[in-house]
This record gives sequence, structure tokens and C-alpha cells, in this order.
Amino acid sequence: MEDEKIIALYERRSEDALKYTERAYGRYCFQVANNILGNREDSEECVSDAYIQLWNRIPPARPVSLKAYLAKIVRNGAINRLLMGRAQKRGGGEETLVLEELNFCLSDGRTPESELVEEEERRAAVRAIERCLQTLSPQARAMMIRRYFYLEPVREIARRYGTSEGQVRASLFRGRKKLREFLIGEGILR
Repeated sequence: MEDEKIIALYERRSEDALKYTERAYGRYCFQVANNILGNREDSEECVSDAYIQLWNRIPPARPVSLKAYLAKIVRNGAINRLLMGRAQKRGGGEETLVLEELNFCLSDGRTPESELVEEEERRAAVRAIERCLQTLSPQARAMMIRRYFYLEPVREIARRYGTSEGQVRASLFRGRKKLREFLIGEGILR
């Protein structure tokens, strides 16, 4: 079933919306959650929680892409689950590695507690990141998104693109460096 029809079911508050969402995106959502959590049970629970959130958000939200909207809900839920310590001992440690890698280009010396920024500043940063990603080659952009949005392991990215892990790491390093320089040039980072 097409996204528009599924969204219309949500707007009519039809429980069939959940059934069709599961059919269309269940496996995809599980993969997104499992890349982050590394645990089947936690991933399944995270996806179930995402369906509830989706039910509560549509309406009033009307996403352009149901798949992307749902993936973001799943991803944020999985990251929150990790941060709350629910899956810390069972996770593969990938989230720590990813955050350390990103710390180089995103950290400006503030603590997590002091990093609360105004909504408009956050939106400006998101727009700047999107512009920077558009300057990368399609493959480099896809690797950055898979690594830093979906928290996909380097070995999986290498397998997906038929390249070595070293080449993926080099591409990610160049991408992080370019992102940092871009954000400094945009005045997002100092």
C-alpha cells in the first residue's frame, strides 16, 4: 500500500494503518533499531514503541515520506533506549564509537548539559549539514548517512558498497573533516 493511503488510514484513526505500516516497513524499522541496539528483543520493542508514537503523531503530522519519518522515530527511540542504559550491556558498542568519531567535527567544548540550543539554531545547523552532504559524492554521502544516522557498522557499509573497511574509514574521515570545516565556515561551530 502506498504511503498516502496509509497516512489517510492514520488520519481516519483506522487500526489498519498499523497493520499496513508493519507490512510495508516492519523489517526496515527492525534493521534500523537493531543496527543501534544490537539486540533482537530491544529492537522489536523499539519498533513497537515507534508504531505507537506514529499513531499519536499522525494527525496532526503529515509526513512527506512515511518511511523516512518512521525511520527517524525508530532511530531516536533506539538512541534514547541506549542513553537510558536499557541496552548498554547488550549493545555492540557501535554507538560509542560513532559518537567518538562525530565528536571531532561537532564538539566545540561544551558539555552535553550546556548544548541545549534554541530551535532556530538547531534548524540552521540541520540545513547546513544537509548542504554539506550535498557537496559529497553520492557514495560518500550515503556512507556518512548510513554510519552517522543509522549507526551502521563500518564492515557492513564496506560489504554494501563492495569496498574495504579501510576505504570506508578514509571516506568517513574525509567527510567528517569536510563537515567540520563547512560548519565552521557557516558559523555553526567556532
